Amino acid sequence: MRTRLAALPLLAFAAIFAAACSEPAHDAGGDDSQSPAPPDQSRAGDEATGSSSACAGRQTREIAFTGEDAADTVTIRVDAQECAEAAALVTVRGPDGALLFAEAFKLDALALTDPPSPGRLDNLLTSFTENISMRPAAELGPFEAATREGPQNPVAIRPVASRRIYERAREAGGPVLCFNIHYETAACLWHDAGRGGTFHLYYSGP
Repeated sequence: MRTRLAALPLLAFAAIFAAACSEPAHDAGGDDSQSPAPPDQSRAGDEATGSSSACAGRQTREIAFTGEDAADTVTIRVDAQECAEAAALVTVRGPDGALLFAEAFKLDALALTDPPSPGRLDNLLTSFTENISMRPAAELGPFEAATREGPQNPVAIRPVASRRIYERAREAGGPVLCFNIHYETAACLWHDAGRGGTFHLYYSGP
């Protein structure tokens, strides 16, 4: 199940991405000419202070994504009048605050059973940050095998980056960062430390 930005209500989409200040380009396949947008140094989109919204919250987890000892961050932010219609914004930033990646999706995609509510918001955001995972890119399977569904691989990954970038990630190594955008689906990113740039490699899960 892939959650597209276009599925968000127009006003929620506009407001939450305006707060992020900059939307990086996702490599949707093709060749290496598609690259992430220039980094944005502003953290305005991650600040949730002074909000009067009924459904508002923010949590951040520090990770080492762009380097072995890097203090990168993943932040999830919600700021809406109603949790049932709220959009969540996830931003990944480098140690200097540069925006590496941003993705927005409907908050209720994270809820396994009951719809999200102000009383359950902290639990949802905590679950999101606790389930952020990292895996070595060198352990990724070959592109064709990883993307082919079948009896031996019923839940194949759904590539977003081109095959060339996927295979470069396997060769160059470094961590693959995954976080849930749905209770069953994760978005997985890779940072090219050698050439620079952060790429959305694939979605995993049904």
